[in-house]
Amino acid sequence: LNPNILEPNYSMAKILIHEDNLSEARSYIDRALKINPNNSQTLSISADLYLRGQDFSQAQSHAEGALKTNPNNGEARLILAQIYLNNGDNRSAIDQINMGLEVERDPERRKQLLRLKENLN
Repeated sequence: LNPNILEPNYSMAKILIHEDNLSEARSYIDRALKINPNNSQTLSISADLYLRGQDFSQAQSHAEGALKTNPNNGEARLILAQIYLNNGDNRSAIDQINMGLEVERDPERRKQLLRLKENLN
């Protein structure tokens, strides 16, 4: 893969996440972030990897960065909701879930948001 082109590094990271090879996925996401540190999708995947590794501070930072670039990033909203739930901040989690449901079109991600919301009720 060309280390200077965003898309192949981003795509490879997604494949590796699907294969549950998170450490290798992290290396590709880090490369992608070096190419474009403000790419909302890449920041979301980075936040997801940090969340999976239970590094909540970095996950929150990257999810918030993704939303600065694209406030309609449903994946970042989902990640923030999970972080807020982990911290016991149910009000902020619900806010993120509701905002995510307003903007998210991906059926699977919508299901994840709805599941989180149901678990809060």
